[in-house]
Amino acid sequence: MPAFIQSSRHALLAKACLLVVAIQAQAGSIDVTASRNDDARTGAMSHETLLNPDSVSETVHPGGFGKLVDYDLNLIGGRPAGEIYAQPLYLGGIGVPGHGLTNALIVATMSNLLIALDADGPRPGEDGVLWRRDLGVPADMQTDVWANCQVTHDCLAPVGNNIRGVAGIGSTPVVDRERGILFVVNRELTGPGIDVAYRIHALDMRSGQELSGSPETIGGSHLGATFNPNWQNQRPGLALSGGQVIVGFGAYEDLLPYRGWLFSFRYDSGVGFVRTGVIATTPDGEVSTDCARVVPTAASAAAQVAEGLAAAKLLFDAFFDPAMIPIDVAAIGVAQAALDLASIPPEAAAANRCAHGGIWMAGRAPAVDSDGRVIVAVGNGRNDMGAAPNRNFGNGLLALDPVTLRVLDSFTPSNHIALNARDLDLGGSGPMLVPGSQLVVGGGKQGVMYVWKLDHLGGFSATDAGAMQSFVAGNVEWHFDTGMDNPGGVVDVQHLLRSLTFNENLHAGHIMGGPVLWQRPQADGGSRLYNWSENTELRMYAVDEDSSSPIALPELAGSTFVQAGHPGGILSLSSDGARAGTGIVWASTYDASGTAHPVLGVTGALIDHVPGVLRAYSAETLDPLWTSPETGTEAVGTFAKFNPPTVANGRVYIANFDGHVLGYGLTDHHYARPSKFILDVVQMLLDDQ
Repeated sequence: MPAFIQSSRHALLAKACLLVVAIQAQAGSIDVTASRNDDARTGAMSHETLLNPDSVSETVHPGGFGKLVDYDLNLIGGRPAGEIYAQPLYLGGIGVPGHGLTNALIVATMSNLLIALDADGPRPGEDGVLWRRDLGVPADMQTDVWANCQVTHDCLAPVGNNIRGVAGIGSTPVVDRERGILFVVNRELTGPGIDVAYRIHALDMRSGQELSGSPETIGGSHLGATFNPNWQNQRPGLALSGGQVIVGFGAYEDLLPYRGWLFSFRYDSGVGFVRTGVIATTPDGEVSTDCARVVPTAASAAAQVAEGLAAAKLLFDAFFDPAMIPIDVAAIGVAQAALDLASIPPEAAAANRCAHGGIWMAGRAPAVDSDGRVIVAVGNGRNDMGAAPNRNFGNGLLALDPVTLRVLDSFTPSNHIALNARDLDLGGSGPMLVPGSQLVVGGGKQGVMYVWKLDHLGGFSATDAGAMQSFVAGNVEWHFDTGMDNPGGVVDVQHLLRSLTFNENLHAGHIMGGPVLWQRPQADGGSRLYNWSENTELRMYAVDEDSSSPIALPELAGSTFVQAGHPGGILSLSSDGARAGTGIVWASTYDASGTAHPVLGVTGALIDHVPGVLRAYSAETLDPLWTSPETGTEAVGTFAKFNPPTVANGRVYIANFDGHVLGYGLTDHHYARPSKFILDVVQMLLDDQ
């Protein structure tokens, strides 16, 4: 071959390779590689240039936004997909064998299927499946998980049974884009009995192939406590910190016995997985089923209910309709004292001996700060409240070393005993960091949003000294539900106490989905925080990272629509950076009408399968822009609890509990695909060298 031709080929090859690198670098900026989009768990996609309030608005652009693609994973996986709890992940411009340069959507299901889809929809003559992996036989909630726990471990079944069908992959995977590795944890039957195992996998993100030394079975001990996979639920999303993969565990809806666990793994090709850290959140707590609930006799329970309701009614009448009775301060004091006695029996303090302490966080992954520290919220459980041995951290916030998982700092609410008795733990949602600052924001089932500083979480104090700020983030719940009686007449006091919550333990709608953040310079109006608690409207708050009270009160705006029931709105945010007129709050919501559990008296999606509704709001005003119908071709299908929309490259992806993943976008826009031709040219030139 003449030298000038050879030189031209080399130059063409170099230019083509640079073009591929440039395309992939641009695509990487729109990746969603982890739960809630980033290490801080802000839920924000800040590189969105197509979707904005004008292009999405049904008023400004009628019919301009709608469903573009509907992937039925039940037809793809070889078996029913099961429910989808994992947030779909988006990888822009990756080279997939046999498909070229492709935008990929990674979806994990409860039937242990991991599927990569063409995020732009099927190409002509293709089904849109880039690759699929079957990670083993999932556990069945009825015949395996509950049967195992009840028969083998004498544990108690929960009232709600809110996970339906099979339980395989229940958490959001995480992708190390730089190394091209996708990490995922699944639970599977180990047979021939009904025991289960949890395994962590390292897969090639381009092909889905298992890498060498993978998978690894998860297990370990800490301070005398031993991990039992049959008791645990791997629900929080996976996190990456400096090459460490962080894996958290809680319970199946408080299915006892259990405790909280966190594991840290490092993966290296040729070596496989090495566990570098493990911690039990409540190593000294009891795990017997005696810790399940405080159940008094029917007679004493009835007396407690009557006393509590009488006091509650007096308070309600006095505060909310003064015309009904004269306001008698002394009578209110007597009533409040009676209520305190009724709602916090001696058994409440005794319950602090129980282990529990699950890391659940409504599926959110642990947050990771700029120094690599891992931040998690812990559910109900034993807490030493600063006393020796000070190593049990139920109902608290933890900052941990990413390698060893040594506790670096912690926070425990001052009213831990009352919250623990009422199942109003801090771990009902997960923490969110404010990038570029020391701020941590989060809250749980009490409905109180906290703001902390990472350099001093404060431990336990009677005044909550570690919290910079705290405020009620939803509508206050003054409900006196006594529908906790079972047919035998025994009252479940753990749930009863939730309905008798006043004064310092007054609670608002649970914070479940947790906050999202639109970060903007103060010169551009400042940052905005959004939250949608149960039985509350979507709320927007101004944020000043440099203030001693960073979240300005009251809220700047609220949506006109109030989401009834559990779990409130599950949020994401898209914008073109800090530019005005580009921000949209996306909310996965549901129709709660006609839902009321016969035992718990709870509306919404706690137990029931309900229609999902995708909503879009202006991030500057919270004016509604677009709402999906509940039926028909544009409908979302069955609501997927705690699963936020994923926004990337001009589309909004949302999973449902019917085993579908849907893509919404601009109906009149031509979406360009990555060029398969470029990769083909590069490959041809390489083959001819």
